[in-house]
Amino acid sequence: MPKLIEQLWNRKVIQFGVLYLGAAWLLLQLAVVLEQTLELPNWVDQAALAFLVLGFPLALILAWAQESQASSTVSEAASPKTTTTTTAQRQPGEKLSIAVLPFLNLSENREHEFFADGMTEDMLTALSLNQHMSVASRTSSFKYKGTSDDVRAIGQALDVDYIVEGSIRPMGDRARITAQLVETNTGSHLWAEKYDRPLVDLFDIQDDVLQAIVDALNVSLTYGEGMRLVAAKPTSLTNWQRVQQSSARTISGAMEDHHESVVALEKVVEEEPDYAYATSLLAFLYTQRAVNGSSEDTKADFEKALPLIDRGLALAPSDPQNLNYCASAAGYAGQNERAIELAERALGINPNLVEIYAPIVQASTNLGLFDKAEEALNRVQSIKQHHWQTGVVWYRAILRCAELRYKEAVPLLKQTLQAMPRYAYPHFLMAIAQHTLGDREAALQTIKQARTIAPNLDMRSMHATLRAYNYPEEGEAERRVSLIKKLWQEAADS
Repeated sequence: MPKLIEQLWNRKVIQFGVLYLGAAWLLLQLAVVLEQTLELPNWVDQAALAFLVLGFPLALILAWAQESQASSTVSEAASPKTTTTTTAQRQPGEKLSIAVLPFLNLSENREHEFFADGMTEDMLTALSLNQHMSVASRTSSFKYKGTSDDVRAIGQALDVDYIVEGSIRPMGDRARITAQLVETNTGSHLWAEKYDRPLVDLFDIQDDVLQAIVDALNVSLTYGEGMRLVAAKPTSLTNWQRVQQSSARTISGAMEDHHESVVALEKVVEEEPDYAYATSLLAFLYTQRAVNGSSEDTKADFEKALPLIDRGLALAPSDPQNLNYCASAAGYAGQNERAIELAERALGINPNLVEIYAPIVQASTNLGLFDKAEEALNRVQSIKQHHWQTGVVWYRAILRCAELRYKEAVPLLKQTLQAMPRYAYPHFLMAIAQHTLGDREAALQTIKQARTIAPNLDMRSMHATLRAYNYPEEGEAERRVSLIKKLWQEAADS
């Protein structure tokens, strides 16, 4: 109800209604005076009253429509080429294409970066559920974080018609947020707004911005309410912050980051069990640390993750990012077919979500479906400006090792280690490749590096991970496990 009142005020419907009532009262007084002065029939003032009462709702409707038309006229005057923004004027079946650039953090506190990134990601998620829009992926948009490139050049590079950009400045318990929608062809601003509101209103501001974008482009959201579809937003802004920070930490693959994220998410899920992202991301992190050797109890982590996957799916079955977390968790838990099914469901909703190809590649590699894994990687690279180079390189390295094509895997693993030096698992695949190709000393040095960055690594879970693949040669899994055991011990003794 408060939102409706705010919208009625912004469209000047309330102000017009007050003016109408004032004018109506004056007209009634005039009718009474004329009736008495000119000795008109008694029904004259009653007829005037009835006419004014019946005209009141019509006047409000006309006020709403007039304001909408005025807004449209202003936009068109500002940019004559914006007439292509409505779906009716586009070719049949052609979607609007849009990108959300990373919101700028204008606070001097770098720890507030997650506010800006979280705002961006929530916008991406909500817009990606719109059947009329083709939304550039997160990895594509975040390439431009911190850059000052011209919006028209960015639009051409991302191959999008429109760009959303903005900034956020947290100030104590308040936030100042700006947002604008730009047509990339002309650089014209279709809509812009500033908000200075309590920080606890952040989710309401997101909804306002999304609604303004949708109104400006004249399209309609799908999947329920639309403005409240960002995976059942939490009631606590603090818990939203914890999820954003935990999501950002998953990229490094470092053991300490896993631990901090799991602790934070366990608290969120306890306080807000209906927050889908927290539930699904926690399931993903439980399984991720289990297969990467950073779990204190691998069996317990898997047992805790499985029901969280089911619950996460029940909470947000049509949210592509939520499906991504669940698919990744399912794949790490050994549910490879389920992982592929969930990932493909997410791609059906948002085909530009390149990250969702990761569980497809991983699960297909585990199953020995190497052609399917290769096809998925090639599809990512066919997406214009996908900017997921590190992910593609890493998963192609995993695939090449599983195919026993070690010579091709080595340069891919070198790139991966440069991009993710604190991630232990690529070190093991590199050591296996180096040793198999005849360079035992290099393999030993690689394992020494792994011991340095992950001295408390659970080798039992690492052995289980190496056994998870369906290799083309019998006995390859045990050969790998035996080799890693020897190298790990030699590295410890030297």
